[in-house]
Formats: sequence, C-alpha cells, structure tokens
Amino acid sequence: MKKLLLLLLLIPTVLSASYIASDQVTLAEGESIVLAGRNITLLDVLSETQIRVDVDNNWEILDLYENKSIDKVNITVNATVYISEQKTNYATLLIHVIQRIECYTDLDCDDQLKSTIDSCMESINKCSYETIASCTDNDGYCPEFCSKLTDYDCVLQDKCERDSECDDDNPGTTDSCDGSYNEQASCRYEPITDCKSGDNFCPLGCKNDQKLYGTIHDADCSIDNTCLTHLDCVDDDDATIDLCSFK
Repeated sequence: MKKLLLLLLLIPTVLSASYIASDQVTLAEGESIVLAGRNITLLDVLSETQIRVDVDNNWEILDLYENKSIDKVNITVNATVYISEQKTNYATLLIHVIQRIECYTDLDCDDQLKSTIDSCMESINKCSYETIASCTDNDGYCPEFCSKLTDYDCVLQDKCERDSECDDDNPGTTDSCDGSYNEQASCRYEPITDCKSGDNFCPLGCKNDQKLYGTIHDADCSIDNTCLTHLDCVDDDDATIDLCSFK
C-alpha cells in the first residue's frame, strides 16, 4: 500500500478548464489544505477503504476510489495508509474546486470604494460590485453627473452650483464655484493678493495712499496702515469694541 501511495504522489495534477483549481495531496488525519479559498480537512481514516473528509464544515464519508462532490468541491480518494486507531493515518486525495467561496455576507465584499454597491450573492458565494449610476440620496456617493439638486450626497461633498454657496467667511479669499450651473462642481478659494479697492480686504504690502494709485493703493487698508483686519485691533478690554477703520 505504501508503494502505491508513493506512485500516486508522482502522478502530475491534471487541470481542467471547468475547475477553478485542482491538486492532489496526501494529508494526515486532522491536516487541512486551503485551495482557491476552500478549506479541505482529512478528519479520519476509518479503515483501509474508508475516510471522513470535511469541506468548509461540511463532512462526508468516502470509500477508496470513490468520487464525491462536497459543497462544490469534487474529491476522489486515490489511496489510504491505515496503520491503526492509535497511530496517525494518511490518505491521498485528488481535489477539484468547482466554486470559489468569496463571501458569506455583504461585509465580506467591501472594496473600500464609495462608488460601488458591494453585495454577496449568497446562492453562489460570490461578490458583486455594482457601480453607482444613479443620483440617489444618502448612499454616500455623488456621481459626476449628479448635483445637489438631484443627490443630497453632493451637498455633503462640498459640491456647488453657484459662487454664493462657497462663502467661507474669509475676506482674504475670492470664493467661486468652479463649474457650470446644474452640473457638479467644486468650491474654489483663491487668496486675494492684488491691491484692489472695494473688496473689503487689504493684502500684505498694500497701502491706503492716493499717491500710490494704480500700484499698491488699496482703499480697504487703514489710513495709517496699522491694521489689516479687526483682529489686529484686539486690546483684550471687554469694555471696548475693537474695529479696524478703512477710512
């Protein structure tokens, strides 16, 4: 019997296009092999002609040379080495995996992409990744062709349709919506660096001096240039209102 076992180990594995994976292995009792995501365990060698094998917690008893499908895994018992109940026994199995187990629940299929709906097709234990192709509220994704008028998720992702929607309450930036009306666009915040009167901001280097008109003159700056914003005038006195005068 041992000679037969050695001969079987020399037989090359025969692969078939209908199988996801195939292998021929010799296992000791209690030993397992993972093939294409399937866990196959030789539980017992009951005698010289009979074994008990498990596939992903589903076990069957097989006779020598018998072929049986256990949960989409075909197993053939090609040889056994049975010594005694007190000793470790062995079996050589030819395994063909017909179906890979990718998942049991939807959580097993998480691809970390907000643009897909991940689900487990439990009947075949296979993951499905469906690209979100509709404007649907509260699915956590805003497709490129959606806007806040058609998909609430676009509001949450700092998307815009008008410049007024991008106001960041910072006088030092020009706030604009980079896109066309009713199309998905993003807010843009450009720092103000030009000395320009009437924009309520005095950039660094600008002065309120009519003699400098056309160069660095900015009427939004204070006359003596001691402050640029109201925060520059804080005196830590609760009894005063601290303002930067631009006149």
